[in-house]
Amino acid sequence: MAKSRNKRFSLLTFLIILIIGLVLGELITYFTKDIAALSWLSIGQTIGLQSPLVLDLSVISLTFGFTLHFNVAVILGILASSLFYRFVF
Repeated sequence: MAKSRNKRFSLLTFLIILIIGLVLGELITYFTKDIAALSWLSIGQTIGLQSPLVLDLSVISLTFGFTLHFNVAVILGILASSLFYRFVF
């Protein structure tokens, strides 16, 4: 039972560190997009629904939307956070 709990804690820790890496990658993209020497970090692709899908059932209205935004800095943030997790935990 202790191993199962440690695995859940480990997975939760990894997901938190991964989200931190994603956010740091986006911040790097935001701050370096106007710098000519570092503009290559913002090269990327956006995948997902352009406009949200709306399901109107008269009583309730549901809106679905999904977008993934990848660029070089985000991928580097993911790799850095994965390496951080691997060597620290």
